[in-house]
Amino acid sequence: MADSFCFITGAHVDMTGRLFAAPVPGASNPGQVTARAGGAGLNSASTAAALGADVVIASPVGDDAQGENLRRTLAARGIGDALVLLEGARTGTYTTIIAPDGSMVIGLADLAIYEAVGAQWFFDHCGAALDKADIWFVNANLPAATLSALAARAGGRQIAAATISPAKAQRLAAILARTRFLFTNVGEARALTGLAQAQAPRLVEALIAAGVPSGTISAGPGPLSWWHDGQTGTLLPPPVKTVIDVNGAGDALAATVLVALTRGHDFKHAARLGIAAAQLTLGSPEPYCPQLDWRRLEYAAAAITA
Repeated sequence: MADSFCFITGAHVDMTGRLFAAPVPGASNPGQVTARAGGAGLNSASTAAALGADVVIASPVGDDAQGENLRRTLAARGIGDALVLLEGARTGTYTTIIAPDGSMVIGLADLAIYEAVGAQWFFDHCGAALDKADIWFVNANLPAATLSALAARAGGRQIAAATISPAKAQRLAAILARTRFLFTNVGEARALTGLAQAQAPRLVEALIAAGVPSGTISAGPGPLSWWHDGQTGTLLPPPVKTVIDVNGAGDALAATVLVALTRGHDFKHAARLGIAAAQLTLGSPEPYCPQLDWRRLEYAAAAITA
């Protein structure tokens, strides 16, 4: 299994609005807004780096203060920097409104910067980072044509992919047969497969038939379905006592599964550790858990049953 990772895009600013009371649609809602470095790539890379993996992010960022702040964040977290300033562009933002119970009311992705570059741009500007990595982690923030061109040039590298959202999941359809590991949830898997009413077992079957040998389908606090090289199963997460923010939980799961596999764990246990990482992230105000380590993961994973 590969042990060096390049996360392709997904470094931007997370704007989080926390409501002080239950949301009232169509009205002004008191709350507080914070801004932090985030993005699916950065969140996953932060988790992987905390667990000792060799990681780098290759991504365009805006020619602005936020882009420079992302560089400082990578350095502080021990993540390789293949960020490239895109002249005249704004660094992407992802804005979420969070209810007092930690659930997401709505999210708004202003990520046009990822639409402004193609696969050749990555090869021209981030070639060293791409060449070094054994596994490329892509996500559906990239256009389908860019994803297809990246997959065509991956050579012997493994590709992991995250669906990101139901609105963008279908972009991964063209590279499913080239994807080694897929990380998705029920809503996104339905959008990707076109099976609008399917439950997780049927979605797993469809993704295996599409050529994806390994992956996970999460269902919020419900069971997580996994499959790997012909084996399938489900894992039941224990209840989470305190949810501060759901943002980043899926990113933590994906990164932890991949890094656990590099350490020799079988896929079922890697998925169990991934759930543990996601739950620890739910209790963090950051979109990743800065205190993450293997001992905490193993302790939390012991409560997760098949």
